[in-house]
Amino acid sequence: MNSVLKRWRKNYIRISIIIIGITLGILSISIGLSFFEDGINFSKEMSSGDSKVNESLIYSRGNNEDISMVLNNIALDLNKNYQVSIGSITYPMDRNVPLSDCPSIVPVIYSKTIKWKPNLIYGRYMSMEESLTDKKVAVIGYEVYKYFFKDQEFSSDMKLDIYGVEYSILGVVGRTKRYTPQNFQIEIPYKNYFSFYEEEPDLDNIPITVRGENDLDLEYLKENNLRLISKPVYENDIKIPLKLVMLIGGLILIVTIINESNLFSFWLLSIRKEIAIKKALGATNMMIIFDIFKEILTLSVVSIILALIFQYIICQKLSVMLSQYELNITFMNLLISIVLAITISIFSSIIPYKIIFSTNPCDELKK
Repeated sequence: MNSVLKRWRKNYIRISIIIIGITLGILSISIGLSFFEDGINFSKEMSSGDSKVNESLIYSRGNNEDISMVLNNIALDLNKNYQVSIGSITYPMDRNVPLSDCPSIVPVIYSKTIKWKPNLIYGRYMSMEESLTDKKVAVIGYEVYKYFFKDQEFSSDMKLDIYGVEYSILGVVGRTKRYTPQNFQIEIPYKNYFSFYEEEPDLDNIPITVRGENDLDLEYLKENNLRLISKPVYENDIKIPLKLVMLIGGLILIVTIINESNLFSFWLLSIRKEIAIKKALGATNMMIIFDIFKEILTLSVVSIILALIFQYIICQKLSVMLSQYELNITFMNLLISIVLAITISIFSSIIPYKIIFSTNPCDELKK
C-alpha cells in the first residue's frame, strides 16, 4: 500500500483526473438511470400501466334486463383475468368547466395479475378486497385533491361528496408537476357504480375497460353483448418529451462508459515502466494483475466515497429543481451505478493488460 501511495503522490495530477472522472462517471450513471426510470414511468402513466391487453369494450343493454345484475356478473367474469373498470361518468367539479375537462369516476375491480400502480402522493392505495365491495372509499387524482382541498394537509378523515354520497379519501395519486391521466380520476369500488348509473351519457351502451395479460375471448364477448372498440390512431406531442428523456439518459450512459474505459486504460498504460520493472525483478503476471486490481479497487473506493458525498449535496441543494421535474435520484440508482462503474473499469482493463504483458521489459526499460 505504501508503494501505491508513493506512486499516487508522484503522479498526483493523473490520479486526480482519474478520481474526478470516476466520481463524475458514477454520478452521471446515477442521473442517467433516473432519466431512464422517469421516462419509463411517464410511458406507463400515459398508458395506465404496461399490460399486454388494454382494451375498451361496450356493453349493449338488452330490453327489460336487470342492468346491475348483468354488469356485475360480466365484471366478475372478466376479473378472473383482468383488472376491470366500468362506466364513463364524469365528476362535474365546476359549472363553468365543460364535462370533457372534468375528472372521470372510475369504478374498478383490481386484479392480482396487475402489478402497476400510479404514483402515490399521499395516503394509500385501495386494496383489491376493498375494490370488490361497495365501501364508500376513493383514491383521487392530484388535480381533484388540489381543487377541493387546496392547501390543506392530507389526512385520513378527508371526505368527498360524489353525487350526494360521502366517500372517505384513502389516498392521492398522480404527479404534482406534470400531466398524467391519473391526476383527473376518482377510483371507487366497482359496486358503487350502480348507485349513480343513471348519470351515464348513454344508458344503453356502457363502456368497460379491461387490463391484463391474456388475450380477449372474442366468443365470450359476442355471447355477452360486448363489443370491442377500435382504438383511435393519432399523433401528439407527448411522445417527444419521452423520446428526449430516453435520449438524454442513453447519451449520459454511453459517454460515461467511454469515459470510464478511457480513464483506466490511460492509467494502466501510464505505469507500463513500473510494471516492466516488476517483471524484470521476477514478478509473475498473476502477481502484477493482483496489484493492479487492488490499485483500481482503491481508486474506485475513493471515488465512491466522493460520489456519495456529492450526491447527498446535489439532492439537498437542488431538491427544489429536481422536484420541479419530478426526478428521483435514489440511493439504489447510485448503488447500481457504482457496481456498473467498477464492472466497466475491470472489463475495460483487459486490452491494456494484454498490451502490457505482451511488451518486452527490456524494450520498455530502454525508453
